[in-house]
Amino acid sequence: MSDVDELNQRANELVNIIEEHKEKDVKDYLTDDFSVVKRFNKKQFLLFIHYHLKRNKSISISILNKDIIHNESYADVTANVLLIGSNKWLPERGQIYTIASRWKKESGDWKMSNLRWEKSEI
Repeated sequence: MSDVDELNQRANELVNIIEEHKEKDVKDYLTDDFSVVKRFNKKQFLLFIHYHLKRNKSISISILNKDIIHNESYADVTANVLLIGSNKWLPERGQIYTIASRWKKESGDWKMSNLRWEKSEI
């Protein structure tokens, strides 16, 4: 499997983990020095995830497009993503975000080292 295919698979696995509320598995997809630009370190981000998983019993993540630029030591992944959350079966919250992330290979697995998002205008 190519690095790009591996990276694509890891990103999709992370989406599934969040949708399935497998909160404890999220950290396995983040490097030790993970950060969200100008917002959180890894510990703070995991608390942010915890809050939103508790707030939303149902989470749906739809990747509208994804672009992977692979270099030897890292890869940049950008995407427009639709996030929908609810406490019941009907969606209560939804927003499209533009997401940019950097991934590094660590112990043979691709892990996210940096994340940035903003509300999308599309």
